[in-house]
Amino acid sequence: MARLLHFLSGCMDLPPPQPIQPRAPASAGPDAARHGDSMWSALVRVIDAGQKLLGDRIDLGRLEVQDALSRTLGQLGVLLGGIMLVICGWVGLTVALALWLREARVPLPASLLGAGLVTAAIGAFLIRAVTRPDQTSGREERDG
Repeated sequence: MARLLHFLSGCMDLPPPQPIQPRAPASAGPDAARHGDSMWSALVRVIDAGQKLLGDRIDLGRLEVQDALSRTLGQLGVLLGGIMLVICGWVGLTVALALWLREARVPLPASLLGAGLVTAAIGAFLIRAVTRPDQTSGREERDG
């Protein structure tokens, strides 16, 4: 086989092989050589635009998270301020109840005990109301 190839190459005097270049159709005109380049440059521009869009979306998401965090922290500050005011008001009401009971000739320890019991009873009621399972959802499951 090698002898045949050597013989054929010697008989034909072929030039060394050249890399194949893509050819444009004959009707394409003088801009056909640039067509391949413009297609690649268009593809590069599309990829660049996609990367820029992705970067912009990431920046937008980061800004939205910062905005939501800022609003949440502001609302948390207002909530904590409200809770502190409610606690101060409740302490004032408890002290007023203890002093009122003291004026009614109840000894101070007993009046403080009464105010503490009222506070504990209201707190227990609120905790039970929050932690109790919802009664309506149980009926709906049985009816369904």
